[in-house]
Amino acid sequence: MSISSSSHLLIRLWSKQKQNMNLIARRESSVLLK
Repeated sequence: MSISSSSHLLIRLWSKQKQNMNLIARRESSVLLK
């Protein structure tokens, strides 16, 4: 049980990190376009 819960937390953390990366990439691309 603990292993599955920890993996679930890792997946949530990873998706959150991916969202942040997407936001940063979008901001940088908009700056480059300007």
